[in-house]
Amino acid sequence: MAGPSLTVIVPLGGVGSRFQNEGHFSRPKPFVRVFGKEMLLWVLDNLSRRDGDDLVLCFNPSWMSLSVWMREVVASKYPRCHLVELPGPTRGAAETVLLALKGVPASVRKKPVMLCDGDTFYTHDIVSSFRAVGAKENACFVFHDTQPKPMYSYCRLGPAKEILETKEKVKISDWANSGCYCFRDGEQLEAECAALLAEGEMQLSQDKVPEYYTSGVISRLLAKGEPFRALEVPIGDIHVLGTPAQVESWCRGRAPPAAARLAFCLSALRAPSSEAAAFCRTAFAQGHHIVVLTPADLALSEVKTLLRRNNLNYHELVEAGEPNCDFLVCSHALDPLLGTLERQSGYYSGGIPAPPASGQQASVQASAGRAARSIEDLAAAFGLGLFMGAVITCVLSKRS
Repeated sequence: MAGPSLTVIVPLGGVGSRFQNEGHFSRPKPFVRVFGKEMLLWVLDNLSRRDGDDLVLCFNPSWMSLSVWMREVVASKYPRCHLVELPGPTRGAAETVLLALKGVPASVRKKPVMLCDGDTFYTHDIVSSFRAVGAKENACFVFHDTQPKPMYSYCRLGPAKEILETKEKVKISDWANSGCYCFRDGEQLEAECAALLAEGEMQLSQDKVPEYYTSGVISRLLAKGEPFRALEVPIGDIHVLGTPAQVESWCRGRAPPAAARLAFCLSALRAPSSEAAAFCRTAFAQGHHIVVLTPADLALSEVKTLLRRNNLNYHELVEAGEPNCDFLVCSHALDPLLGTLERQSGYYSGGIPAPPASGQQASVQASAGRAARSIEDLAAAFGLGLFMGAVITCVLSKRS
């Protein structure tokens, strides 16, 4: 398709406190799994970028080891991806965008720019829609919102769907901004963001907190005669995953895109009332492929009896080892992306070396390990993600 190369910026200036407050302790918000796939990847995989387009992700690196997640999960997968680390929390989207633009080369900055929320994805080709007009016009993606309560920023449109005015949390029309704002000149966007901050033009959020909103930048450009086009998106093609409730509702309202292979260590399933066992039953009922890892010291007949007694269905029994699976549910799993392995395990470098385990000492250690297993199962249940239920999860083979 004809049109200029674009720069797509995903500002991630927040800290995802709602997710942390509702039990998502082990993963930063952009990497909370939705149907087994990280939220941010739903956003990026639905952007139809072409050769020459740049992707910019700006984030606070001190937030739950986010820089590790970005390098390992995102940067290696997407071409022309620029990671911009913020110095700390920002005072709103406009400041986050300004820092993102300052953190990339001029060749990236001067292109037309799309700003995409990190918790909203589209099954409508928004990139091609903006590319078609981006050489000459700015744009906002809008949808028709008839509810009386003003929850978004809104646009007042002219007869040719040109944007005449935009207001944050004030319902000046039924045309609401979806959260994707587009600018024909990244350098002009940078200058207007800087001017907005210099003049202190803040607006109140829904929580009555003053912030620097992108809609304020748009208002400045409209006042200077810059053309803005409203590009309509069907409401059914906008998928918002901004809160834990929205993620759960979205997942419950549709089938997973594909069945997953889920491997369970038998130790996590021994207690029939455990969250791991409950999740195993749910996953089997949803059509996922269930693999149970069996210990070498337990007869196969005993394993089958245990699973049958606990009402646990499965597809495969595999002797313990590294299974071919998408996820492993195990009371002893450590994931290097969840922070340092030292912190997860409690073993720190520079300490006194442990004595070799042999003879009676090894037997005592094995006995202690068995006694502690139920405690570890409980601890693992505390660190659940939405998709994996109440267990620490570890990706073993593929990442979506």
